Amino acid sequence: MATAGYITWDNIATMAANGMDIECHTNTHPNLTTLTEAQVLAEYDAVDAAFVAHSLSAPRHTAYPWGTNNANVKTWTATKRDTARGVVAKVVGTNSDKFDLPSIDLTTSSMANFEVIQPMLDYIKANNLALIFLVHSIGLTGDMTAAQFEAIIDYCIAQGIDIITMPELYALMD
Repeated sequence: MATAGYITWDNIATMAANGMDIECHTNTHPNLTTLTEAQVLAEYDAVDAAFVAHSLSAPRHTAYPWGTNNANVKTWTATKRDTARGVVAKVVGTNSDKFDLPSIDLTTSSMANFEVIQPMLDYIKANNLALIFLVHSIGLTGDMTAAQFEAIIDYCIAQGIDIITMPELYALMD
């Protein structure tokens, strides 16, 4: 059953069919650092089963719920995923920890501003690095507007900054 304001499995299938890389947080979005190994692995198994039940490939990447992880969570995640990310405002280099990739939340008030993002984009372009943008929603109260997001995408395209999927990032990091 669909919940108002949320995407449906049909929406997700359409996005995947049109080339979007669909990944996950977990099944129930818990703070993984408070769980046992069996509970963390069960979270991944449950979300994988849901993806497969809806004719999608199981996720290869996890965004840690609440951006939190520790050494145990990273080790356990490595048995189920190719990569994972937290929420740390820095760039991804070739020596980045694949189970603690940094990302920048564009929906925070400090980041929902092109003048803040542009120097970061210029830096990653000049240094051949990567930057993972985290976007939970666009255009909702307090979040980045669609026009702000489009300005970032347009700037990347104009500057020749590649916009890539997570699997493409894995290949660059190998």
